[in-house]
Amino acid sequence: EERKEEPQEKKVEEKKEEKIEEVKEEKMEERVAEEVKEVVGEEEPVGEPQEEEKLEEDVELAEGEAGGGEEVIEEALSYQEEYEREYLERIREVVRGYLSYPLIARRMGWEGTVVVCFTLYPDGAIGNLRVEKSSGFDLLDRNALRAVSSAALHFPRPREPVTVVLPITYRLE
Repeated sequence: EERKEEPQEKKVEEKKEEKIEEVKEEKMEERVAEEVKEVVGEEEPVGEPQEEEKLEEDVELAEGEAGGGEEVIEEALSYQEEYEREYLERIREVVRGYLSYPLIARRMGWEGTVVVCFTLYPDGAIGNLRVEKSSGFDLLDRNALRAVSSAALHFPRPREPVTVVLPITYRLE
């Protein structure tokens, strides 16, 4: 029975993540539309009522299939965004304090940006720490992961789990 539950939990989690991505994309499209409206100074074009009604039905279907209320997802997204606005720079500063430029990398002239991603929990723990995008140099990538791991206890603690995406740039001067 446990084996059956794990795939079901994964499916639910995957559907939540898909819905979150959809909502993020919709919000981005809304922001772009608002910016265009401000620049152009025109109202958004209005589609035919039949198309609008069809779109609303599709959205309702998608919400029902996701198995969760959009309010919960939007609330989680808004807290995620709020946390990023409020604390991402502080997290960068804390990580900088634990970051070193490996001697071999400096001597070889290696530079690059590694994008690190992790989940930060209310108790200060981190999970799912990984390289989202490599710098191109394994040494720099591992060094960034080590710095984030060491600095984690000093990150501002969220009230609920948040995903942090943190670019770390290695540049010789």
